[in-house]
Order: sequence, then C-alpha cells, then structure tokens
Amino acid sequence: MIISFPRLGDYHVPLSIMLRRVFPQAEIMPPGPVTAKTVELGARHSPDFVCMPFKYNLGNYIEALDKGATVLMGAGGGCRYGFYGELHELILKDLGYDFEYVNFFECGKSVLQIYKLCKKLGSPLSLPRFLLTAHSIIKILAVMDKGDFFIRQNSCLEIKPIFDWLRDGYLGSLSAYGGKKLNSLTRDYSRNLGNVKFDKNKETLRIGLVGELFSLIEPTAQAAIERALINSGAAVTRHTNLTYLVFQKTKSIPQLLNTARPYIDYHLGADATGTVAHAIDFAENDYDGIIHLKPFGCTPELNAIPFLEQISRDYKIPVLYLSFDTQTTPTGVGTRIEAFVESLKEKTKWITKL
Repeated sequence: MIISFPRLGDYHVPLSIMLRRVFPQAEIMPPGPVTAKTVELGARHSPDFVCMPFKYNLGNYIEALDKGATVLMGAGGGCRYGFYGELHELILKDLGYDFEYVNFFECGKSVLQIYKLCKKLGSPLSLPRFLLTAHSIIKILAVMDKGDFFIRQNSCLEIKPIFDWLRDGYLGSLSAYGGKKLNSLTRDYSRNLGNVKFDKNKETLRIGLVGELFSLIEPTAQAAIERALINSGAAVTRHTNLTYLVFQKTKSIPQLLNTARPYIDYHLGADATGTVAHAIDFAENDYDGIIHLKPFGCTPELNAIPFLEQISRDYKIPVLYLSFDTQTTPTGVGTRIEAFVESLKEKTKWITKL
C-alpha cells in the first residue's frame, strides 16, 4: 500500500508523520512541490470552470499515481469542495488509473469514525494508541500555526533574516525524527523564535489577508503573496490555518456572525463569513489595508465582496481583490501587490502630514 494526498502549504509534514504512525506497514508518499507541470496536468483533465483547488489537487493525484501510489486520500467540505472527492475519483478512473480513494470528509469530525476507517484500511493501532498519535499531531499543527502567525507579523522587523531558516529547520527535524523528539524540538523552536532580534523603530505597514482557505494557505496558488508583502516591509496577518479550520471554525461561526452582524445576518458558507468578520476586525484595529484572495468563480467569496466594499467605505480602509486560476501569472499579481503597497505607503505619509 502506497499512500499519497494533495499538498496544502507545509502541512504535508505533520500529515506524513501521522500516516506513517497509523499505517506502519505502508509506504507514505508525501506530495512534492506544486510545479507548472502539476498545474498543467490538473487543468488539462478538469472541467473548465471548476475552481483552482480542484485542479491543483487533481494534478497532485496524477503525479502521485504516476509514481506508483495505490491509495489516495482527501478531505473537504463547506462548499462545492465537499463533492470534489467523488469527481476526482471518477476522472482518474476514466483515465485508466487503478487505485483506492479514501474520503475522510465522509467521517465528518468524528474521531471514532476516522479510526474505524483507518482500521478498515489495515491500521494495526488500538484506539488509545490512535488517540495518542492524533494528540501529538495536533500539537505539531498548533506549534506550526502559532509560529507561522508570529513570523508573518514580525519578519519585516528582523535585523538578520533568520525566521525562514528556523522554520525550515524545525520542519526538517520533524520529518527526520518522525515527531519522536516533539517536546524538545518544539521547546527549541519556540525559544529560538523568541530570541530573534527586531528593529523596533522600523516603520511598517500592517496588512490583513482574508478569503478562501486554499488561496490563503498554498503559496503557489497565490503567487507567494505573503513573501512579497514581507519583502516590501509589511507585517502580515491571516487567521486561516489548519488549526482554525479543523478545530475552531465550526464553533466560531456564531461569534463571527456576531462580529459581522452590521453587514450580514446569515452564514455565507465556506470561509466567507470569516472573510467579512476578519475584515471588520482588521479595520477596527487600524490596519493599513486588506487583501482578499479567492479562486476564480468561488461563489461564497463572491458573496462576501459587496460587504467588503461597504466595510472599505465605512472604515476608509483600502481593499485589494485578487482572483486566481491556473492562468494567473506571478508577474501580474506581483505588479498589483507592489502598486497596492506603494499606495498604502503614500496614504500613510499623507495622514502623518495631517
């Protein structure tokens, strides 16, 4: 049994560790970096107007199957993405691939159902051992997401560029040791992040990112916008990560609706309610600008745009809207980001003069 799954940021690291522990008898094939070939393969065999995450995931699957994968795993939900697993399977079977598709979306968030599905696939773990394994992976996710949040907000202030080196070292050590030295690795990583020296007198812009989860998390899907913003001297904030999506999002919807209540009365679906609520939070906390990211044709995020426009008018905060598909070029996106950042800097200078 050779298991693979789609790529989403750097989360393949903890997911690979989890699968190796749950299926010690299997070979785990983590997805490689998303390349132009990955995107081309996915787009070639996808319906024309399906959204970008579908195409990226399909490209990952095809590359994995070509390398010998026999089991593909996926999960999703909240919008049309909840139906993508079955469609991916049909397309791949029509292309002649022989494999087993496992859709964890069917289990919901029931740990017991997930465990039963893993046992059906041949996992030798007992339930207590499975729960212990899941707990350690949750801890890895929490440390990753907390560290990434800190890095995005402070990279523009570091005197000596070291954040990326520390993060890559942490993820590399996790992969090398399979999470067995989790406590010591986490302790060292957290301490090293806290010891980074900052230029506290440096003037920075604060920019909030909102939108659809895949566009926010996967760097290749958003033309590495976060890196471009950090390099331009901006402190970047986004609340969407895997910890939030899996463990907090559903419970936080009433709170998000309460925050967004002046603009919406009902849940918009998928990530759109959070888009509106987080935009209000950024505006009320005097952020300099907001960038809205979404795949082309993403219906929930399209529904959020009129409310973002009203928030922009009410709070006098600029909002940049970016849509992505397989035809989007990094050069075009980079030009718009550069222009947006420069306009925010000019606005800040003008306000300071007043």
